[in-house]
Amino acid sequence: MAAQATSRTKSVDVSYNGSTRKFDYEPQELVQTLLQQAVQAFGISMNAHMMSLYDEKGRELPDAATLKKAGVGRGDDLVLRQSVVKGG
Repeated sequence: MAAQATSRTKSVDVSYNGSTRKFDYEPQELVQTLLQQAVQAFGISMNAHMMSLYDEKGRELPDAATLKKAGVGRGDDLVLRQSVVKGG
């Protein structure tokens, strides 16, 4: 059972353009990792580098922070949308 200890055991819902998908994660992973997975899963190809994840309060999650440090917890609802900061 030791292999299960290293598998992703927590999940969050990410919404984009009216659709929601569940993503598994580990708290020590970077926000950027989850962001890249979400961008890929939703098939975003144009301006993908300008996308960010936002928490339920509308705060943009810092790409370089771990999910834990960014305050992401099991079962949270996140939103994928274009970043004002990245877009200039």
